[in-house]
Amino acid sequence: MVASSAQRPGRSERNLSVEEIVEQVLAVEREAGRAGPGGSGIDVTSTIQDGSANSQYSTPDLSRRSLVSNLVIMGMGEPLANYDNLMLALKILNAPWGGAIGARKITISTSGLAPQIRKLADEPVQFRLAISLHGATDETRDKIMPSTASIHCAS
Repeated sequence: MVASSAQRPGRSERNLSVEEIVEQVLAVEREAGRAGPGGSGIDVTSTIQDGSANSQYSTPDLSRRSLVSNLVIMGMGEPLANYDNLMLALKILNAPWGGAIGARKITISTSGLAPQIRKLADEPVQFRLAISLHGATDETRDKIMPSTASIHCAS
């Protein structure tokens, strides 16, 4: 999940922050008019300063923001390359005081960063994983996706 510049399309400038990842979901809810005038009730800044997604907050009125119930993380760079920010953002979106989106309704799509996939497997939260191989062999995959040439399925 990266931000890119209009002057340099297709090139990543930086990783998205936790706030920017969460804000994408909140923006959909605001656009649909479900988050109410004050937003969603998620206090992202306090959570980030705390360094965890385990802080105690009162549960917001979830009936006001029930639009986003499933989430697929994909499309703007490799999500697992921004692992720490992604995990904290997803824990906020999963928390009952946050987005209250069930862990099994959150899917992370990756081109196959093996070390991060192993790290994700050790997480206590059971997010779903989708792997986009783009080819049945490493040779085909290297031709289609040169950026993953050093990441082989055999890893």
